Amino acid sequence: MSDGKTQSSCCSGVAKPIVLTCSGASNLGRMADLAARKMTADGIAQMSCLAGVAGGVDMMLQALAAAPAVLVLDGCDCECGRKVMEKAGFSDFRVLRLDQMGMKRGETPVTGENVQRVVNAGAKLLGVAVS
Repeated sequence: MSDGKTQSSCCSGVAKPIVLTCSGASNLGRMADLAARKMTADGIAQMSCLAGVAGGVDMMLQALAAAPAVLVLDGCDCECGRKVMEKAGFSDFRVLRLDQMGMKRGETPVTGENVQRVVNAGAKLLGVAVS
């Protein structure tokens, strides 16, 4: 299991914004997932589990309700992340769609530069400075 040092805090009550991502099977889903992980590593936000929201996991729903802000990273116009949040009863959250940033499913390469573009745009939506 976990040694305590790497324990996930997807359900913990954190004072940071929460970022969720539809980590779909495309390049954009992968890029959104990597951006959310980088936002967590960089201290911009805390990544949580969109599947837990869809599954109605009480601890995750409570953390989302208490978060200072919530950002959903969606890769494309299917807007899976947004739809999961709305079905769970949430309306006060921000959405960043990678396709609206000019990224294209099946075409835009998953690179460090493109992931950083998503991180920067997400941080801007949350009003958090990127160092």
